[in-house]
Amino acid sequence: MMHRFDTIYKCLLNNEMEKLAWYLKKLKNDENRVEEYCKLLDDLSSIDIDYLMNIYEISKTNMSEKYHLIPPKRIVWEECNTIEQAKKCIEITKESIKDERCLITDIRTIPKGIYDYIYQEGIDLIKSGKVGIVIMSGGDGTRLGWNGPKGTYPIGIVSKKSLFQIMCERIICLTRICKADENKIPLYIMTSSSNYSAISEFFKLNKNFGLKEENIILFKQFMLPCIDIKSKSLMLSNISTINKSPNGNGGIFASMKEQGIIKDMKRRGIEYIFISTVDNPLCKIADPLFIGYSHTFNLDIATKTVARLDPLEKVGCLAQKINKNVMNTSSEDCKLLMPCIVEYTEMGDEINNSINEDTGEMVFSHGSIAIHNMKLTFVEEMGDKEFVYHQAIKKIPFYDLDTNKIIQPKDVNGVKLELFIFDCFKFANKVYGLEVLRSDEFAPIKSSTGQDTPTNCQKIMSELYRDFLLRVNSVICNSVKYVEISPLVSYSGEGLEHLKMQIFDQEYVEISE
Repeated sequence: MMHRFDTIYKCLLNNEMEKLAWYLKKLKNDENRVEEYCKLLDDLSSIDIDYLMNIYEISKTNMSEKYHLIPPKRIVWEECNTIEQAKKCIEITKESIKDERCLITDIRTIPKGIYDYIYQEGIDLIKSGKVGIVIMSGGDGTRLGWNGPKGTYPIGIVSKKSLFQIMCERIICLTRICKADENKIPLYIMTSSSNYSAISEFFKLNKNFGLKEENIILFKQFMLPCIDIKSKSLMLSNISTINKSPNGNGGIFASMKEQGIIKDMKRRGIEYIFISTVDNPLCKIADPLFIGYSHTFNLDIATKTVARLDPLEKVGCLAQKINKNVMNTSSEDCKLLMPCIVEYTEMGDEINNSINEDTGEMVFSHGSIAIHNMKLTFVEEMGDKEFVYHQAIKKIPFYDLDTNKIIQPKDVNGVKLELFIFDCFKFANKVYGLEVLRSDEFAPIKSSTGQDTPTNCQKIMSELYRDFLLRVNSVICNSVKYVEISPLVSYSGEGLEHLKMQIFDQEYVEISE
């Protein structure tokens, strides 16, 4: 232990963390604080401090990177109605865009014949066991006022079903639609050190929401220490623990590789990975159209977008970028352009306020909704990549060595180092966006105040479910306040014909069968 202390003490001093070094030595010399000293020493021993400070310094380059942005071009479809016509149209389209790395299409503009063809491609891939699902669920429900992992939040309007339950039941419904074996769609959940046990227990208590136990695989997102803005030192969360936070959703690739997830997927014969966050109950899990779209165009990545509401909306934006250092008069050369998503925290006024003079719409209007489909081979390659971290500057509670108290800061005081999943886009052969309707597929819950609240989400869900009923000519009286349709009954509005002309007049309507 003495050797460990000397090594860590010297490392702290070399990285100008004198105060933390002094505190560690103080604990070491106090015979009444042996347990605290051992715990802190163990914690520090698990951290490669030199590596941490190196990636911290490199992360500053992300904040100063200068690049020119260009919006993705739209796919222009040829009209067609039959499957045979669709095949010909798709081949013509593929040839015309073969050199483009980043394109987008509005789901409403896809001709019916092509839509049906691509959808069936997705159905066939799911049915044959070629698709796996990853849900990113490393966060907790603190900002929602919820004491537990975010995925356990009861978002169901009437049923009080959790986010996890809604997603699992949608998988069961999809299995039925695809006429697939129930073992064909495995669910992988990325947790964090702070919520792994709670999520595992939640699934056990709820009997995996009808899914087979062997098809639910949990793995952990890696953690990184937080860094004090002023002192550039590690922070303490309590008297003997270093303050850590998840390393961002971009850490998914290394976590999947190092924890055997990729190996398990290859064993199962998976070729495509559907990836989403846990906080969007309207997410069409393993959407067959989306997967078929990705497969038809041989994409390393397909990503879903919605039209941004306004320049201030806190969503990233799908675009193409080129480093200003290599720009020339032919800056739109598609070989130099890299697909990207510009995070909302990194978008300046110039990007946000750019308006297309012909349409009057925002130039950069394709808001990312954190739903991606990726080839397994591509994800495996990304597990070996070294990505540059981003700095998230936050208010971080910390244990103060001067007052021996835990401080809740009023202003930002620390840096969390995070990787973004979309930083892999520049390595993809192609990244195509599929723009979907916000009202159909995007109602995230982020916090208890603002736009993305549970209450607002439930209203959007209810409006969508109400629309499903109206499509089959159900009668909905004015007295109806909320409608909820179980994912076990309908994946996305289908299978409700038995409710034709049925009258609903109660305040809360729940369709559970």
